[in-house]
Amino acid sequence: MSATNAPPTRGSSMGPVSDEGQARLGGPRVEPRARDGAPVETSSASLIEAAKSRASAPTATAATTPAPRLLEGRVAYRAGGVATSTAFALDGETRAPGLSIEARVRDHRGGRRLEVHLVPDGELALEALTVDVAWPVPDDARIFANGYQSWTETRMFAPKERIRRMIPIARGMLAPFGDEAIFRARGGRGVIHGFTYGYVQHADGSAALAGSLDENGGYTILEHDAGRGRLAVQKDVAGLVIDAPLRAVDVLFLEGHEPEVVERYFDALEIAPREAKHRAGWTSWYHHYTHISEALILENVEAFARAKIPLELFQIDDGYQRGIGDWLEANEKFPSGMAALAKKIREAGFRPGIWIAPFICDAKSKLYAEHRDWIARDERGRLVKAGFNPLWSGTFYALDVDHPEVRAYVARVFENARATWGFELLKLDFLYAAALVQRKNKPRARAMREAMEWLRGLAGDALLLGCGVPLASAFGLVEYCRIGADVSMSWEERMLALIGARERLSTINSLQNTIARRHLTGRVWLNDPDVFVLRDEKNHLTRAQRGTLFKLNALFGALLFTSDDVRRYDDGALRALRSLFPLRTVRFERVVQDGPRLEAHFSIGARRYLCLASLGPRSVSFALPIDETRWSREAGFLHGAGTHDVAPFSTTIFHRVDEGPVALAGATGHVFPGAELGELVIDAEGVRVALDEGAQQESTLTFLVRDERQELRVNGAAQPVVATPSGARIVQVLLTPPASS
Repeated sequence: MSATNAPPTRGSSMGPVSDEGQARLGGPRVEPRARDGAPVETSSASLIEAAKSRASAPTATAATTPAPRLLEGRVAYRAGGVATSTAFALDGETRAPGLSIEARVRDHRGGRRLEVHLVPDGELALEALTVDVAWPVPDDARIFANGYQSWTETRMFAPKERIRRMIPIARGMLAPFGDEAIFRARGGRGVIHGFTYGYVQHADGSAALAGSLDENGGYTILEHDAGRGRLAVQKDVAGLVIDAPLRAVDVLFLEGHEPEVVERYFDALEIAPREAKHRAGWTSWYHHYTHISEALILENVEAFARAKIPLELFQIDDGYQRGIGDWLEANEKFPSGMAALAKKIREAGFRPGIWIAPFICDAKSKLYAEHRDWIARDERGRLVKAGFNPLWSGTFYALDVDHPEVRAYVARVFENARATWGFELLKLDFLYAAALVQRKNKPRARAMREAMEWLRGLAGDALLLGCGVPLASAFGLVEYCRIGADVSMSWEERMLALIGARERLSTINSLQNTIARRHLTGRVWLNDPDVFVLRDEKNHLTRAQRGTLFKLNALFGALLFTSDDVRRYDDGALRALRSLFPLRTVRFERVVQDGPRLEAHFSIGARRYLCLASLGPRSVSFALPIDETRWSREAGFLHGAGTHDVAPFSTTIFHRVDEGPVALAGATGHVFPGAELGELVIDAEGVRVALDEGAQQESTLTFLVRDERQELRVNGAAQPVVATPSGARIVQVLLTPPASS
């Protein structure tokens, strides 16, 4: 067997490569075409510059920062027992012992696309492959670094920050969760690495992005060294044996305004997300963990049904199965069986979901006892550890997904969950375990992608929620994907942070990922930001922290879960929960995060909003330079330019009031003021307004009156104009949903 990926013909001129039948992260590759259908002309010179000296120190502003420059590549390998390390040019063919390296750069999607093909004479073993780029990072810029898998820390880094490596004593248990198992980061101040795609965001709103268009040749690791002004584009190929051509690098470099650059990159991937919609649901994990039962699930089903909360999904998490790896039968806490339970969930008006970790088992499982040969082994024949979980038996193990009996078993598990038990949502967890071992003849990234494609085929028309998965491997294959760490019942798990666990459960870690990975939703899947918590009991989050988690999940997420017992809610928590509905799709105009400071400008339909948040223990002051009127439940009216302070761990969402003699200022029935409305018409006759049919509670509407009228007709009735202490002239009306009027 050999590792191949759309090879060019030996000795070719590196013209356009045929990609028929080859998947790129999640779909067929299409060569760029002009409007008349002719191939786009390519070039190989403008980004290429020889490296004559170190890059100069980063400049102070984006306006004077030089554009990224491709320098050279380097590949290390063994052929015939001889170790070779050679540099190669990025504008043609370089010949090395037993290997030709063919590289080209061409115009693509308004940027520059670099492809590197390795063409061996015979069998050789790769050890490393790197492309060096001169990439100055100004002190006021920020580096977006996308973590390895769902839970891995992902955020904007300052150029002088560092990514801490996990302390040695913890690696044996926790390294398999993240990239510690596959990539040895250099560490140090200003050395920031991410996977598949990343960008530098400048203070003026511009950005420079590097993103892989094809991970089949190995995961792409983008390591910035801000102090040296360098980017190393590294490939995860150590241990890979090839005897046929391999497209090892396919990276697109783009520059422009940040949202537009990100949009162009994802357009270039040509991945169509699966059809899905925004949904809300309940999951058992973040209140009950493994201590669940049939009776407990049904109590919560009945409670939400009685409260008439329009959740769609009811998902049973870890705790129903007999063991980790034993997914075909429920334990004694579910005496009626899972099919009967799924039926009762459906009869209550919800869609049933279930949690499965198809690629792992632990030492207490029947699978481990009877099928030890199903567990993956490393090059020394040892069982491959997939991590450590104190809620299970401790260490758990990765299954060999290439083993035919494993594949038959997992197929049976999926058929049982879908057809026999009747679950409509499958939450698939710990998926990274499929690619912990680098195959000799297949890049890790391709093995992970093929495993995800296989699961997609097994799932049929069931909804898939991916979790604990290297993100690029799941692009376009799941309806929903977790994009952050598990929410903790405290703001931060300080001990896990101290040891350098980047996949740790942590509320702030989860929120950082939710914000930073916002651009994935609607492009490759819909984002699952993990749960929000509104309850008072069984958690150590303050009311402000719970409010921020709720608001930011609603803002940046598309699959909104809670694990709360709605029977224990006070009036405030119940009103907050109802304020999610109807679920709305958000369009972001600009998002700026710098440490604990978050500022997000967004719109819902024609309505415009501003979100200001403090994600830390200190108040944050925001400058509001735009001369406009804003309204929020917390602050009321803010007129004109000025500043606004947000309290520690708090979030305020402002509705930006339109111009005109009469305008909607705000409303109290939705987390996004005014989003509960289905109709709003303001004309010379007055106002005609109605709640959306999906609105779940009454709402007090505030209209700002800027002319001299003394009354305003709302839905045909005259309402008096009154003055507020701040001098604003307003009209307030109460709307009630038809079902509760």
